[in-house]
Amino acid sequence: MTMRPIDTAPRDGEFIWVEGAAGAVEAVRWSSDMDGWVWKDGTPIDIAPTHWYPAAEYGDPDDEPSGSSAAAALILIPAIFLGAVLLAAFDPFSSGAGQDAVWSDGRTIFGLHRQAEIETGSQAALQQETTAASMLAVPPGFGRQQFDEEQALASGLAGARNEFDITVPRAQAAEAAAERLRQSLRQEQAGKDALTVELARSRRELETRDEDSRNAADVAEQQRKAMAHEIAELQQSLQEERDKNAELVAEAKAARAETANAEQQSRAVQDTRAHAAALASELAEARREIEARNIQLRDANDAIAQQKQAASREIAELRQALRQQRSGTEAQAGDRKASSSLTEDVSTAPATERLVPPTTQNGGTMVAEGPVAARQSEAETRLIPRARALLDQGDIGAARIVLELAAEKDVPQASFMLAETYDPAVLSALGTYGTRSEVARARELYAKAQKGGIRGAQERLDALPR
Repeated sequence: MTMRPIDTAPRDGEFIWVEGAAGAVEAVRWSSDMDGWVWKDGTPIDIAPTHWYPAAEYGDPDDEPSGSSAAAALILIPAIFLGAVLLAAFDPFSSGAGQDAVWSDGRTIFGLHRQAEIETGSQAALQQETTAASMLAVPPGFGRQQFDEEQALASGLAGARNEFDITVPRAQAAEAAAERLRQSLRQEQAGKDALTVELARSRRELETRDEDSRNAADVAEQQRKAMAHEIAELQQSLQEERDKNAELVAEAKAARAETANAEQQSRAVQDTRAHAAALASELAEARREIEARNIQLRDANDAIAQQKQAASREIAELRQALRQQRSGTEAQAGDRKASSSLTEDVSTAPATERLVPPTTQNGGTMVAEGPVAARQSEAETRLIPRARALLDQGDIGAARIVLELAAEKDVPQASFMLAETYDPAVLSALGTYGTRSEVARARELYAKAQKGGIRGAQERLDALPR
């Protein structure tokens, strides 16, 4: 017989054996209407079952008595049934055996509380039979066969007595096993009670969690409603945006219809932006370069200022020399006039008187031509290089002054270079701005340089605007 937890019991309405904490075995069934275990009459049970047994293992629930020890009864039934059969042959025990034996579907339950009475009755009956057998003589004609039968019955009774003596310790051992079983059941009940307490606690936790879940579900529902409201607002906003986008698309289509080259313009704008970015980069680079050149220009201006000061001093010296030269030239002009008058006098004189004057005239000519060559050589070696340096520096005004001095000394190269400072084409090529050009002055100076044998003067003269 296998004990099983009550939680595993079938709930199909069939009767089963259940055992409570006190060890009582009862027949119950599950009622769907009552939602619980009920007795045979359909009323709810008043015990707390802990284990159950199938009806096939424990017997028919309709006939089995309640409140008895199941294990002890199952062990004692065969032995008690055998003793009752043997003792039934004697009249003193037939009534007792009939009263104490209960027949139910081929099974006999014999009360253990009658064991002492049976033992005492057996001894008394045996003694009475023995005494009767010894006191009574066998009457004549009494059959030997009946005597043998009585002797056989007495022998069988003795054997039953011995068998009963063996069965009683077995019954006591079965009772002890039943007690141990009840103790085990009580331990199982204690464990079951602990499990019941744990189950109750788990159920409370589950209820708490269910409550939290319900609260969370309420919060989630509120959030869902809020999200649904927000989604509705967003959908409305999306629809409005779509309407606006539709209007914008219509306007864009109209704009594309009006300007078919919008993409080209967009690419042109992108190219312009890229070009502007490149120009901005170049501008930044140019600004940095300009700043560097400004620094160089300031240094150059300082150097030019110093050079201008030096040139101014030199020009002052040259002007002073020019004035002195002009004074000498005027004196020489007076000498020429005197010489010319002397020549006229000599030409009118006789031939003999004109022999010396040519010599004097030749000598005077040599004296007159010598200073001019010297002045030209001085201008070429001193003034022309200075004028070139000033032109390289871009100081056109100072270069004109120096070249004027050199041109007054009849230096063709100086006349040509001075003509270039008035030529608009040359000034434009030099990149000078703010310097006034004079075509007439340039033509005059180019002609003078051409007469002096300067190559290219005629070409420049022809290239001047009319």
